[in-house]
Amino acid sequence: MDPHILGAEEALRDSIARIEAQMRMVRTTRRTLQPLYLLGRVQPEGPFERELRRYGERYGVPVQRYTVQSVEDWYEFREEVDYDLSGVLYTGCDRPVWWPQVLRAYPAVFDVDGVTTGAPAVVESVLRIMRSHGLDEEVAGQGVLVLGRSRYVGMPMAAEVCRRFDAVPTIAHSKMDPRELDPLIRGFKYVISCLPHGVALSAGHITEGSAVMDVAGSLEIPPGVEPWFRYTPSTGCIGPLTVHILLERALLH
Repeated sequence: MDPHILGAEEALRDSIARIEAQMRMVRTTRRTLQPLYLLGRVQPEGPFERELRRYGERYGVPVQRYTVQSVEDWYEFREEVDYDLSGVLYTGCDRPVWWPQVLRAYPAVFDVDGVTTGAPAVVESVLRIMRSHGLDEEVAGQGVLVLGRSRYVGMPMAAEVCRRFDAVPTIAHSKMDPRELDPLIRGFKYVISCLPHGVALSAGHITEGSAVMDVAGSLEIPPGVEPWFRYTPSTGCIGPLTVHILLERALLH
């Protein structure tokens, strides 16, 4: 195992064990599973949806897609679904202008990657990976830089590392002057990058001995160069764990 890699293997095994335990409970009680609804606009099914559906079929969790193009569609969907809305996931990459109306009406239901039961699923994934590598104890009382301020990832990420791990978060975002941002990143041993796809984080900004949790695979490491810091790999890490956490939460409802 590469000592520089902060993988999700242990956290993923734990999530699978939770899912299997919940499925045993479902079979014992003969409870009918409610679907995990995917609310989406008219668009091709993306890789994340395909993975969610594939693992849903493996564990027996029904995953259904429902097209929502207007706030009227949303309320029609709401009338048809006869259970609490904790099993709903909005899959549109670009949120429509009316989406804030839904969030205001049902603030505890949605997040960027799935069912909300406290922290967004993608945030929960990062926290579990950190815990599995002992970073929860390392960051206690230490400064953590969160890159990104979205209400779906960056802001809840900062809140959760503070609340759960007693870290001291600092939030940086795209409006900062790059001349100030670069030295800021170098000054932190713990960095959580919540930058969107297509926005790169250069490894040259990272100090030796640091730990980088890279949510969207934006970290660029020069090929053939041995990293001087710990980091989450861009594939097979946070995404698969997020899918399993969504299924955990769907099974709870």
